[in-house]
Amino acid sequence: MGADYGPVGRLRTIPDRLRAAAYVDLRHDIGSTTLVASTGRSGSTWMAELLNHRNDHRLVFEPFRPERVRKARPFRWGLYIDPDDQDHPLAPLIDELLAGRVRSWWTDRQNHRLVASRRIVKEIRITNLLPWIRRRHPRLPIVYVV
Repeated sequence: MGADYGPVGRLRTIPDRLRAAAYVDLRHDIGSTTLVASTGRSGSTWMAELLNHRNDHRLVFEPFRPERVRKARPFRWGLYIDPDDQDHPLAPLIDELLAGRVRSWWTDRQNHRLVASRRIVKEIRITNLLPWIRRRHPRLPIVYVV
């Protein structure tokens, strides 16, 4: 039987679900995050992988998906928050997810970095939140895929 090669051509030695959880994120601050946002089926996963072509970021895949990520259960498709409402009850949770404070098979299934100090958060469900996020975190790099 031949070797089992995973993404990027590396030999897989542990099951995918365990590999996805086997990493250390050294800096949980939004200043270490790049946000890739889009609508579904627009190429945002490809764009996030392209930005991470050197594998020097932790790739956080769709952490705002409520049916897959327990922390994201308060979020609904199309949620909009007025950019002036910086005291919104969901503000701490949004900051937590953008800072990479989430671990799940879903969010880390495409991560191949074992020790990371920077991350790329790829998300298709928060386009309506981008004005709010931009106001709250003006230095956060946002790549919006159209």
